[in-house]
Amino acid sequence: MSEYQYYDFRAIDRPLTSSQRAELGKISTRAEISSTRFTNFYTFGDFKGNPVALVERYFDAFLYLANWGTRELMFRVPLTRAAAARVLRSYLSTRVQAAAWFRVRGTHVVIGFLSDDEEESWESDGEGELASIVPVRSDLLTGGVRVLYLGWLLRVQAGEVADDVTEPEVPAGLARLSGGEAAVVEFLRIDHYLIAAAVQRRGRPAKARTVGELLSIAKARREEAERRAAQRAQREREKGQRQRR
Repeated sequence: MSEYQYYDFRAIDRPLTSSQRAELGKISTRAEISSTRFTNFYTFGDFKGNPVALVERYFDAFLYLANWGTRELMFRVPLTRAAAARVLRSYLSTRVQAAAWFRVRGTHVVIGFLSDDEEESWESDGEGELASIVPVRSDLLTGGVRVLYLGWLLRVQAGEVADDVTEPEVPAGLARLSGGEAAVVEFLRIDHYLIAAAVQRRGRPAKARTVGELLSIAKARREEAERRAAQRAQREREKGQRQRR
């Protein structure tokens, strides 16, 4: 298969009406459409709809996956239940298609995440992925910011945030991610060493760090892990050599 794209839209807060399903059917005649889902995949051609516009109008969650490495998530949350706009701005860009962004539309805010790295190996076809991720929307509905901070780390990883920028407030519980948050990390390929660097603290009270400092801590952690892995591999090789003698 030379090309594969998977789209999964979910209506959570309210089901799609019959007229809405008819409207969606005009966008794609081969999609699977129900009162709560609109899903499609392509092995050639492309989706004719605009995912951002569809989320703004119909849906509460969205996942996209392509076998060349692009992955996207979106959530729509009522403004009255989302984090304040100033909080959203401290973590996310207002530029749609940034690594992590938000946009206010009417009575809702749409929050999006984009990971665009070339795949070394392609294993998932996307089916079922969104079900494990959707629980993070519940945190967004209560004004939670952990997934927003993970989005900020994704922006750092993508090189969208300058090295001299100071990190925003680090939310509590980042060292103990929920199942949904862990699924977001895996799906968007957020650097585990960067998350560990974010959790690390120096002194009390915690001192805010710059992006450059976070990246340096993550690099040191990665190099230490690689050094230990090399040492273990060397010990295993030496053990194997002794056993063959």
